[in-house]
Amino acid sequence: MKKSLVKLFSRRAGHWLFAFLIINGMAAGTVHAQTPAARPPSATAAPAPVAGDEDMPSLKVGDPAPPLTVEKWIKGKPVSKFVPGHIYVIEFWATWCGPCRAVMPHLSEMAARYKDKVTIIGFNVLEISAGKNKSGDYVTKVANFVKNLGDGMDYTVAADVREETTYKEWMTAAGMGGIPSSFIVDGNGKIAWWGHPMVLEDALELVMDGQMTPTKRMSLWQEFKAKNEKRMALAEQMQQLKKAGDNAKALQLADQLIAETIMGKSPFVIAKYELLKSTDPAKAKAYGNEILKTFANDPLTLQDVARTIINNEDAADKALALGIMEQAIQRCAPDDPFAYSTLAGIYFKNGDHKKAVSTQQYVVKLLEDTSLVEQRQEIKDKAREDLAKYKAGK
Repeated sequence: MKKSLVKLFSRRAGHWLFAFLIINGMAAGTVHAQTPAARPPSATAAPAPVAGDEDMPSLKVGDPAPPLTVEKWIKGKPVSKFVPGHIYVIEFWATWCGPCRAVMPHLSEMAARYKDKVTIIGFNVLEISAGKNKSGDYVTKVANFVKNLGDGMDYTVAADVREETTYKEWMTAAGMGGIPSSFIVDGNGKIAWWGHPMVLEDALELVMDGQMTPTKRMSLWQEFKAKNEKRMALAEQMQQLKKAGDNAKALQLADQLIAETIMGKSPFVIAKYELLKSTDPAKAKAYGNEILKTFANDPLTLQDVARTIINNEDAADKALALGIMEQAIQRCAPDDPFAYSTLAGIYFKNGDHKKAVSTQQYVVKLLEDTSLVEQRQEIKDKAREDLAKYKAGK
């Protein structure tokens, strides 16, 4: 069953993040939903230390939370100290980290839901580690990213100092090797929990209720894995119903999966669109417009949907893909070569070769700029190949 799902979602949605999640239960803690600009050794997945390790973490659950050493507060009210009686979530992320970006819509929802009791801080780290230029202006890069994303990152945001002090005093000290990673600071200013943001809300509820215990901390991950296995089974069932022609029940499962999935919704969004298209094109068109509104602040989901439906032969689908991608690009950082490359390809498939060429020229220019990030050579070569194809018009 797992192999069939991997094939399905890799082929239909280009979303191998979901395939990774369902097979590994997020055990590794960190993946990249998009090809990242770089993978600093300190930002790759690493298992938490276990008893007997020579290098046990110096920061443990129950310890006072370290201070936040900040280069700049980019959004929201600065947090100079952890106020007694208030709860804080520190979410470590980077602009080049796909899963960090994928979880931002959910974090924004949480920030609104718990605004009177919890402050969520998106703490940017490892921007300098990801590039060759250690003196680059990473703060402006992060600020531009946050500004473009707008309400898609609707919580407090800060950037680490160039020396990566906060990353070292939190992530490294806790033995955490991958981002995104979340820490919860309780009302006493102590570390109550840390782990992957996929489990964050359940952990936060326990901390807020004063119910977090060592046993419950251990059980959170197992509970998540069980839920994930259930989602995997539902996804397989949805596909079987679709094959059997029972589109009504398949649509019900697609809606359920969209509602229950925190990150990686796009395979189910696409499945719902294709199910509607096969039964009621008018409803499919309406749902296409709904996607633009529902995921307005989720550019990764919009990109996944656009990348998939652009390959359909229907002219209406190609037009929808362009509309979705043009909206997505408004929420993407101006130096995101992957998003602009997708837009160029969609222009080309819609017959607008002039815009395809100009957009792809911008992609090539971005990839040649090593002020912060050095891209892999194969990515640069592919960008130039695409540019030549667009110029040739074939």
